[in-house]
Amino acid sequence: MQNLTAHYNILFNAKELLRLKQESYAVSFIDNYNEILSVYQDTIAKTGNPDKDLDAAMEKANKIINVKEQSHYLGDAYLILGQANYLGGNYFNAGVFWIRGALVSRQARSEAGSADLEGTYIDVP
Repeated sequence: MQNLTAHYNILFNAKELLRLKQESYAVSFIDNYNEILSVYQDTIAKTGNPDKDLDAAMEKANKIINVKEQSHYLGDAYLILGQANYLGGNYFNAGVFWIRGALVSRQARSEAGSADLEGTYIDVP
């Protein structure tokens, strides 16, 4: 039951919040051809206020990590945390969560008996 509710309720809603946030960044971005254009448009719109949508996505991912510890979607929750931190401008935290998500996903695959670990370049300590 933890996998069902984690995937179809919490994880889906967190991904949907992040998708809508990226779309709103793309719509609000205006190209200024008098200056060098940025490659990453979604990180331009910075304000001093914390973003409610990003905070809500982080809360949902933390709910999977803290409440549904036996879920198979822990790696996805860490990736959501990384993406939300990246969009919020916390690049160091984003990197840490992305690495943690890769480690958790790799550990889950190895426990499930998957032999296809050749594409993973992160060593599990």
